[in-house]
Amino acid sequence: MGSLRGKVVSGARAAVLMDGKKVGWATSIRVRHGIDYRPVRVLDKLEVDTHEPTGYTVSVTLGTLTIIGENMKTAGYMPGAGREEGSRLLNVLDRADISLSINDRQIGRPEWIVVGVRVGTEDINVDAGNLSGTNVECVATECFHVSEL
Repeated sequence: MGSLRGKVVSGARAAVLMDGKKVGWATSIRVRHGIDYRPVRVLDKLEVDTHEPTGYTVSVTLGTLTIIGENMKTAGYMPGAGREEGSRLLNVLDRADISLSINDRQIGRPEWIVVGVRVGTEDINVDAGNLSGTNVECVATECFHVSEL
């Protein structure tokens, strides 16, 4: 087994891009993707008979520092409320999907690509004695590792 030197993605090497633009001040990212299974239970048997696939789920949690005057809405990633009645709904319905990638700066290419991303929740955290941060929750349709492309 060879050395892992230079082959491990670390926070210092990782950059998060949304629609090809670097997300400034990103502090963390978590991408969860997997197949949903449901147990098949039958009469006259205590144990689960088998598990059947029922879906594929992708979610993203992105942590950033809170920057005065900036947020997911001003950056155009989250639909705004608007000033007229019903405009929030139209903004949500008209919002295009976003692509997201986790790039390795040392090798200069994406390591993970997430497509069909939609920002759902922006959670602002302000704590005494700490930096203010924002957690952004997203849903997505697919996630690929570079080896799958």
